[in-house]
Parts: sequence; structure tokens; C-alpha cells
Amino acid sequence: MSTNNMILWIEDRPIEVISQIEQARRAGYRVEVVTTPEEIQEFLETNAIIAIIVDVMLFGKNDLKGFNTKEASIASTDSGLEVGWAIIESFLRLPTSNYRNIPILVVSGRAYNQDQQQRLSIVEQLGGGNIRYLEKYQMGWQNEFSAWLNGLSQQKEKIDV
Repeated sequence: MSTNNMILWIEDRPIEVISQIEQARRAGYRVEVVTTPEEIQEFLETNAIIAIIVDVMLFGKNDLKGFNTKEASIASTDSGLEVGWAIIESFLRLPTSNYRNIPILVVSGRAYNQDQQQRLSIVEQLGGGNIRYLEKYQMGWQNEFSAWLNGLSQQKEKIDV
């Protein structure tokens, strides 16, 4: 049986999702919360990850110069409002990325409006693992998170067999 049960959660305010972090832990996952490009890259390089959860807004992160890729070093993040997308597009879903096939769940306080739908579409066109968007604070988002986590568990069971 595989021991790959690690979820990387990229979140600047983990207190806002503490119940979901604990829910994932109760489901048997190890969850590590990180916020800086250096932490993300170091963690990915030293751990086997089954999924990545990304907050779109990581306030105070103005660039991704901590990543060791040419594309990421120039990615502007508009004072953190789009840093999650920049991490995904400029690092996680690059054709040369070792992490491009890892499933991603975007969990954001930003409304899932036309702009967010367009960004999701752009990332889907890059290829790689499954990606889904959940809007924090929307009624029922906790249930959607539970369903995603359950689907991840079922996917993991297929891999572990």
C-alpha cells in the first residue's frame, strides 16, 4: 500500500480553512500549509504529494522570484490578488514541471466570476492533472470540499491497489 497521503495547501490565512484542514487530516491525509515560493518549492522537492490546494489570493506576495524557473521569476502577482494563478501557470503547470500531473483544488475567497472562469480555462488548456475551483464562503462550499476530498480518497485507493 502506498504511503503517499500528503496534501500541500498554499494559503496565507490558514485560520480561515482550519476546519477543512482538520477534515483532511481526519480523512487520513497529512496536510502542510505554506505561503512563500521558497517554502512551496522546497516542500515539493522533498515530499511526495497527492494533491495541491491553492488560494488565489496570497496578500503581500508581489512576485514569484523564489521559484527557480525563468517564467516564475518574472511573474507579476498584482500585490497578491492573482498569485495563486501565477504559481499554477508559471510553476506547477509548466510543460517541464515535475508537478504538472498533480490534481489542484483552487479554494478562493474570490467569486467564481467570468475572470476566474477564464483563468481556470487557461490552466486547463496547459494540460496536466485535474483542476477544480471552489469559492470560499459560498453556501455549501464545505460540502463541495468534502466531495472533492472523498473523490481524492477514491482516486488514491485505485492507485494504492
